[in-house]
Amino acid sequence: MYASDGTTKIAEFYADNRTVVPLKKISKPMRQAVVAREDRRFFQHHGVDIQGVMRAFVQTFIKKGSMQGGSSLTQQYVKNVLSMQARESGDSIAQYHASEQTIARKVREMLIAVQMEKKYTKYEILQGYLNIAQFGNHNLYGVESAAKRYFNTTAAKLTIGQAATIAAITKNPAKYDPSEDGNLKEAQNQRDIVLDLMLQEGYISQKQHDEAQSVPLKDMLDIQNVDSGCQVAGDAAFFCDYVTRQILKNKEFGATEAERNKLLKEGGLRIVTTMDVKANTAAMNAARETIPPDDPSGFEVAIAAIKPGTGEVLGFGLNRIYDATDRAQTDSTRTAVNYAVDEADGGGWGFQVGSTWKPINLVAWMQNGKPINQVLRTSTSYNIASFSCNGYGFAGTWSVQNSGGGTVANESPLQGLVMSHNTTQGAMAQQIGLCSIADAAKSMATATGVKGRVEVVPTDTDYTVLIDYAHSPDGVENVLKAVRGFAKGRVVALFGCGGDRDRTKRPKMGKIAADLADFCVVTSDNPRTEEPKAIIDDILEGMKDSDTPMQVIVDRPEAIHWALAHAQKDDIIVLMGKGHETYQEVNHVKHHMDEREIVAEYFA
Repeated sequence: MYASDGTTKIAEFYADNRTVVPLKKISKPMRQAVVAREDRRFFQHHGVDIQGVMRAFVQTFIKKGSMQGGSSLTQQYVKNVLSMQARESGDSIAQYHASEQTIARKVREMLIAVQMEKKYTKYEILQGYLNIAQFGNHNLYGVESAAKRYFNTTAAKLTIGQAATIAAITKNPAKYDPSEDGNLKEAQNQRDIVLDLMLQEGYISQKQHDEAQSVPLKDMLDIQNVDSGCQVAGDAAFFCDYVTRQILKNKEFGATEAERNKLLKEGGLRIVTTMDVKANTAAMNAARETIPPDDPSGFEVAIAAIKPGTGEVLGFGLNRIYDATDRAQTDSTRTAVNYAVDEADGGGWGFQVGSTWKPINLVAWMQNGKPINQVLRTSTSYNIASFSCNGYGFAGTWSVQNSGGGTVANESPLQGLVMSHNTTQGAMAQQIGLCSIADAAKSMATATGVKGRVEVVPTDTDYTVLIDYAHSPDGVENVLKAVRGFAKGRVVALFGCGGDRDRTKRPKMGKIAADLADFCVVTSDNPRTEEPKAIIDDILEGMKDSDTPMQVIVDRPEAIHWALAHAQKDDIIVLMGKGHETYQEVNHVKHHMDEREIVAEYFA
């Protein structure tokens, strides 16, 4: 699963943790350790080790001892292949027959092993075995994955001691997996047995044997997390979980959830999502910075970043650590519940929305044809049953309070929004219903902004470019104050004034821009029949007493390019005056000029 850029990996999904590598990329000690442990006569027999079979028969059926295998390495490879095929096909009967403890299974494996050795070389069979054998829990298969898991290395770089450790695991993956609690002592004992066998077969010297055994296994290990899925997706985990649930509940990916889950883990899908890495990271940081996960209040913060116009989900922000394990039951800083989505998408039952929802309530109110100045009777107590929607309803009483006490006096929705009164919001919701409010929220998710009004121009930079058609003193003041409210860096104002219009507003606009911006670029707007330089001189008259640095460039496209070239990190460059216009008027002629194109041209 990838982010929207198609390269940033979010998570991997698999039923088996396996990375296939050729034999030449598996260290010689690893190959020797497996042969010494599993089948020391591997290179002498033709698929079935008669000596091993006879030994196992005598031990099991004559001496009535414990069940002995006697299987050659080739036979074990056959068993692993049959098991894998049955597992991947979901054939439970085939899975049973592939591992049943019967003579019939052994005979079947022998016959296939003999035929296999006629078709493949010993080295091809050894390569296949090393890539399919189970080398631990967590569905860990193949030596490459084992090397990464236990020693954070590759199969090609495995040392004698490391190889012996991995080779020992196949006899009993659950018991000999050194990463599991309580297994370390026995895992080291089994490692040492393999080292003894490698010495007996002449694969290593006495010195190499002693040196490898002298190192405690705990000092050799460098255990890596091999968990798959969203659990290891870090800050993208909540988004990962959201996408996964969309696949698992969508019948386009399979008739049943089991089929969809199989497709996800075994279908070889390359999933490119809508997640914007920067947006998701910013949302997660904002949530944690607002209220840290371990804050004593226990308050939860949830953010959903949505792309206007399309409704694409860009990211989630929660002040919690994603954790779908049992640990989340006892650690309040961890959860797998995404508070920003519906229950069906991995969320909870919901909780009371904050004041950020109040503008949405007003939109829903207006969509229902209600006037914003209608006087409402408010209260501090509401019947919860009156807020039902689509069959969801609850009994009881909702006690409502306003910050600092507030008022319960009758007031309009507009007044209630300005004063941020919860009591008024309750009265509005009671009249229009929760479904209307939910519909309003959905419609706003895909609503586009007004073209040319604080419009963001897409750029792949560490600063922001906005377009706004502010062309009056009030317009310039309003947009710059608004931008100042969220700017982290400098506010750069690029503007001019129209020709053949009120000259008195030009110095006023200049003074306001100089007072509110950190840098000004003074240029042309629509000069019409006036000289652009004369218009600029009128603007500069209002800026003569200001210390705000500025640059005067008559040609507007050139001025925009200059501002982009001199931008600093976190700057917000506000291109004012043109907005939705895609032309510049000079001497009664309209010349094409789209500032979006000018910005794009600069970065082309």
